[in-house]
Amino acid sequence: MRDHDLHITGDVNGALAMGTGATANQYGGPIVGSAHGPDVLAAVAHLRRLVEAGIGQVPQAPLVRRDLDELEAEVRRADPDPEKLEGYVDRIRRRAASVGGVTAAAGSVWALIEQLIA
Repeated sequence: MRDHDLHITGDVNGALAMGTGATANQYGGPIVGSAHGPDVLAAVAHLRRLVEAGIGQVPQAPLVRRDLDELEAEVRRADPDPEKLEGYVDRIRRRAASVGGVTAAAGSVWALIEQLIA
C-alpha cells in the first residue's frame, strides 16, 4: 500500500487534489470576506438556470424567482447579510426541490458563501 501525497497551492480556500500525481492550483479568486466572488455569482447563475429549466414543476414559481433575484442582489452587496443569504438559499432549495439538480446546486451556492463570509 502506498501513501499519496497531497500538494496544496493557494490559500485556505484553495483547490485540493488527491491521488497519484494529482496537483491542484488556485490563482486569484474571490476576495475572502465578501460574498460577491465570481464563483458565487456563477453558482447562483447555474442555480437560476436549473430553476428556470424546470419552472413548470415549481408551485411557488414567483416566490422562487423573487428569492433568486434577492439572493443575487445580496451576494453583490459589499456587506452581505449571512442570515438573509441563508434564508434565500434555504427557501429556494425547499420550494424548487422537485426540479432536478436544484437541491445540490443550492447546497453548492451555500458552501461557497460560507467559505467567503467566514
